[in-house]
Amino acid sequence: MTAYKSILITAVLALSVSTPALASYQEMVLADTPEAYWRLGESSGTIAYDSSGHGHNATYSGPTLGEPGAMAGDSDTAVLFDSSDLIQATGTYFIPNLDSWTVEAWVKAPSTSAQMPIVSWYAGGYALGHDGTYTLIIGDKGLPAYVIRDASGNSIAVTGTTPVTDSIWHHLVGVLDRQGGSVSLYVDGTEVASAPVTVLGLIADSLTIPLNVGEQYRDWAASPHFVGIMDEVAIYRSALSAERVSLHNAAGRGLAIDTDGDGVMDVLDKCPGTPLGLPVDAIGCIAYCPPPSKTEFDAALADALAAQSATVAGKDATISALNAEVNLLTAAVSSKDETIASLQTQISSLNATIAELQQQVTALKAQVSVMYTKEQLDQAVLSAQQSLVSTIPATLSGIFGDPAFALPGNSVTEQITALTSAIGSMPAGQIKKLQEQLTR
Repeated sequence: MTAYKSILITAVLALSVSTPALASYQEMVLADTPEAYWRLGESSGTIAYDSSGHGHNATYSGPTLGEPGAMAGDSDTAVLFDSSDLIQATGTYFIPNLDSWTVEAWVKAPSTSAQMPIVSWYAGGYALGHDGTYTLIIGDKGLPAYVIRDASGNSIAVTGTTPVTDSIWHHLVGVLDRQGGSVSLYVDGTEVASAPVTVLGLIADSLTIPLNVGEQYRDWAASPHFVGIMDEVAIYRSALSAERVSLHNAAGRGLAIDTDGDGVMDVLDKCPGTPLGLPVDAIGCIAYCPPPSKTEFDAALADALAAQSATVAGKDATISALNAEVNLLTAAVSSKDETIASLQTQISSLNATIAELQQQVTALKAQVSVMYTKEQLDQAVLSAQQSLVSTIPATLSGIFGDPAFALPGNSVTEQITALTSAIGSMPAGQIKKLQEQLTR
């Protein structure tokens, strides 16, 4: 019932979120349980360590270590071979017998007309009556090939049609699938050649022949060698499927993406977007499950609804807390708005007061201007009076024949008052005479 419950909870909640995942090449290879896996990433020494966990370490004989590797985004290094270098692994672990068999490697080879073996187990040749062999090789025209021959001399060879001697990395895989009845060659994740297995017996030999990487053993002629860079060599006691070969190639190039996180890479996923937690088959589609009983269904549904209710309650609590914070912020904003409104009212009042004061100042300036003009007029009248009064004593002195005549008073006003009083007391004839004298 646990499986049904998990499925139902996932379906009811529908809360799964897919996260892209990038599988490393090493993870891909190890997932297919290789018999031996030499990454060739050593920087020194003579041992090529086996990463399969089976302990099939090999021995370096001459190649240059520490060359840049083939894997995208991986600092693991590769090995450079010249015309005499090789790597050897001994033991019976590398004899296929009646098993399916896969050989895999990454190579970067220059243009050449020579044959270049990549991985080879070869008993020695017809001369000694030892015929069992398998070889992943680049032929004399730069064409990759996978050659299988049993102990009776029955052989199958599949060859590509495009040279791989172009100094760029290529992923080469040879597959003997006894159950499927075929021998296939893959280049860069794509099958380029295939042949049916009609008659193919035991691939074995009584001799203990080492597995050679970078060389093909021959007892009757000089052994050919690989020239170039090699990386990530693996042997499988099984037949890798076309899908797995494609995944290995994609992973090596940094392309093995599992967007929906269901454990099936996008290149194989026929049902993208599968929710997390649901069981899926090899092509990423939801696996079939027998229908649960009503009791199991009801129990699973109750659990799912309870989980959903708990989730909703948690979200409601979060929303309530957020609403409380929003209310506090709203109150704070309202308070600030009221303060701003009050300040604006005070500013308006101050502006009105300033305007009124400006009007008063204008009126005062006008009054001062008027007052200043009246003072000027009074001063002018006073000056005229002073000028007139200053001439009267001399005139009167001549009229009266008295050189010492002077009007009494210390100011013009007092002198005018005294003169007016004197004239008022004079006889009319005398006043007339005085007028005549003043107008001459």
